[in-house]
Amino acid sequence: MSETAFGPQDDYLESVSQRLANLECTDQFGKPVGGLSAAEKAAVLECALQLAAAGDAPIRCSLKLGAGVRKYVVLYAALLPLIKADAARTGRGILLLAAEGNREARAQNEFRGMFAVTIGTNIQFGTWDDIQPKAENGFKTTALSPYWVIGDLDMSAPDPAASSANMDHEYLRRLAAAKSAAVQRVLADGACPCLLIHQEGDKPLIAFPPSFSSKPAGKGGCFIATAACGSPYAEEVELLRSFRDEVLAPRTMGRAAVAVYEFCSPPLARWIATQPAIRKMVRGLFIRPLALLLGGKPRRPWTAHTAP
Repeated sequence: MSETAFGPQDDYLESVSQRLANLECTDQFGKPVGGLSAAEKAAVLECALQLAAAGDAPIRCSLKLGAGVRKYVVLYAALLPLIKADAARTGRGILLLAAEGNREARAQNEFRGMFAVTIGTNIQFGTWDDIQPKAENGFKTTALSPYWVIGDLDMSAPDPAASSANMDHEYLRRLAAAKSAAVQRVLADGACPCLLIHQEGDKPLIAFPPSFSSKPAGKGGCFIATAACGSPYAEEVELLRSFRDEVLAPRTMGRAAVAVYEFCSPPLARWIATQPAIRKMVRGLFIRPLALLLGGKPRRPWTAHTAP
């Protein structure tokens, strides 16, 4: 019989099955919302099997839920208790990342079982964007190793009142790029166990399941360009980042130059980010010409990303 961190695998899966058979779900008012369906129980058991099979290897669970599965009921009533058990064993907290914070907050309030699983647990809620370095947080990165990361890979539905013609497609493009970069960062962290969830029927911002590669993801970097452009997804920043990853990173001297830049540039970038006139000048006189010189022609006309 194979062993897991929870004991013999068969015994562990049997205990999960028994727990699911007796699980009662209620909303924030104590009103029953029904036990888990067969499809929902199967999804939880699949997650439990992935947890059990991981052994000493970094846990990288990916779970695709059917369109009829109540994702938040499954997450709060069944998956979070499993993750909580492993987090308690390893001394980790839990970091729950949603596509958009308001959607996650609404789900927290709608399902009362959330409060039970958070007792005695260091659990934090946020979005994928929260773990990315930005000008407003001084280009600092959130340490992931102290957490069990649970990531929602779905995108909230657009506002019904907004027509597709008025939809901010540029915002959605940047949101997709932000989530993709954040997911790769989570996957590249060898000390960070994670569970990535996608539900059929919702538009995914990235392909699911993502490829679980042990190759470290590229750092955000480009601090000064990001500060000058006001966004890590401005076209100039993307061109410079491509030059760094495709031209500099494969070469020893290039990697050394990048390391020096990433060590020296954050203080200057933080100052530039607070000076609107300086940001505009640096972008127009230095960043844009450099991006055109090193990164080539932009894939679309230049658009303004600089914050007012």
